[in-house]
Amino acid sequence: ERDEFYLKLEIGRALGTEGLDALIESRRRLLETRRAGVIERRDCIDRSQDLDRWLVAETRRQHVEGSLEALDAYRALLDNAGSDKPAKPTGAVDIVAAGSDDPILERLGQHLVKTYPDASFSTRPLGSLGGLLALREQRAHLAGTHLIDVETGEYNVAFVKRLLFEEPVLLVNLSHREQGLMVASGNPKNIRGIEDLTRSDLTLINRQRGAGTRLLLHSKLKEAGIDTADVRGWSREGTTHDSVAEAIVAGDADLGMGIRAVADKHGLELIPIGQERYDLAIPKILWYSHLFTPLREVLEGSAFREELG
Repeated sequence: ERDEFYLKLEIGRALGTEGLDALIESRRRLLETRRAGVIERRDCIDRSQDLDRWLVAETRRQHVEGSLEALDAYRALLDNAGSDKPAKPTGAVDIVAAGSDDPILERLGQHLVKTYPDASFSTRPLGSLGGLLALREQRAHLAGTHLIDVETGEYNVAFVKRLLFEEPVLLVNLSHREQGLMVASGNPKNIRGIEDLTRSDLTLINRQRGAGTRLLLHSKLKEAGIDTADVRGWSREGTTHDSVAEAIVAGDADLGMGIRAVADKHGLELIPIGQERYDLAIPKILWYSHLFTPLREVLEGSAFREELG
């Protein structure tokens, strides 16, 4: 697909920024209209009856959201074009991670900055699917993902092949982690497993669409023959494991899916559902590039591995 908008931006930038404001705002209105239309079409689809069509519509929505974010980033670049802000020093390492959140990513960034003071490592919790889409659209350097293929039980490989088919991508295993139902300390509601999600006295807080944790829960419900329409709170979403845990601690929900590390952090109990593989999806050309040399050294270093353990 060829879009003359980008050519206009390049020509406008070469000639000067005058007139680009109107061009960008026109584009923003178009994208916002497109987003509203996509959301309306998505919401008209019965997700429980036609998951494939719903996922296509949701993917289109995320594409439009990505285009809007890129437009905001370009706008910021134009605004700073004439500023006196000093440029980043040559050789600075700036890595953007998107996708599924995990406390390990935060620790990885801390180790990177401690070892390389000029480095920066930012994370965007978009969910596993959103992270892979951000990677495909070059809005991130790596994506944390733990998407299970319900047909094969394999993690991540099938999704990477389908979504990132234009270039070789490495799956760098970061951890195997335990997922389960996080509940209040002492388990006052006596929750025993997935089958309890249909109880009328329980309220779930779910993860956002596209999150691997949500997909895992959906697959477990499917195995148990439970319709998501019978689960109170299915449509209520938290964007991170921590936000789900905080809602349970505050009494705003009775349970939610999360990893043991986060349950322990918030003083919650975990009813185990199973182990899962958490990988970093990284374009091969980046993994072996000078940009990623510091990150590779941190990942392979003893200090990070000991803390990870």
